[in-house]
Amino acid sequence: MASNNSCDTSYVSLLAAAPFIGSDCLDINKSFIECKQKDENPAACLSQGEKVTACTLKVLRVAEQKCSDSFSAYKACLHKNHKTLDACRKEQAAFEKCWASEE
Repeated sequence: MASNNSCDTSYVSLLAAAPFIGSDCLDINKSFIECKQKDENPAACLSQGEKVTACTLKVLRVAEQKCSDSFSAYKACLHKNHKTLDACRKEQAAFEKCWASEE
């Protein structure tokens, strides 16, 4: 398991958490895209890019802390099945149920 300062940012982690990254980070991502559309200079949007990264890492940390078992099982299934989502629907459902649960 990752420490408090780092988390698993592998492709399968990002793929598994993608729906929640998309919803939780929607406004931050929109701000970044709008900035990039206004200014082609990469340095112009660094602060927005840092916010996108921070939001993504926050979602991954929450997934690892709140839903460790189901998130790990989903990631393992995706890894084993060559990132084929259809092969991992049971694990996906368990992770999504955990994510939606209140603590």
